[in-house]
Amino acid sequence: MDWPTIAVIIPTYQREAVLCDTLRSVLDQDYPAYSVVVVDQTQSHQNETQRQLEAWAEAGKITWYPVPWASLPAARNLGIERSQSDLVLFIDDDVVLPPGYLYAHARTFTERPEAAPHRHR
Repeated sequence: MDWPTIAVIIPTYQREAVLCDTLRSVLDQDYPAYSVVVVDQTQSHQNETQRQLEAWAEAGKITWYPVPWASLPAARNLGIERSQSDLVLFIDDDVVLPPGYLYAHARTFTERPEAAPHRHR
């Protein structure tokens, strides 16, 4: 089966260790075609969190957009604008995804295309 690409977009604001836990759970997914977009509205992170975000970004595991404002709708919109995927999945910055979550998400849209939103031109 050709699986659709998924952009996992995570807007975040003033999260530290819990954000890293969320990102670890996303990066542990075994889905074949996904990207992780973090729109970071935190002005200053704790050193450990900052180093981890930088390491993941430098390794190409996440795309990290630090921004100087705090707005959930604007963060989501930026994530959409910067993603190039078939599907977009927004998750909060304080959740842990169970194994297989991205497969389940993609399966919903491949088995039930009527559930997918349609773009208007």
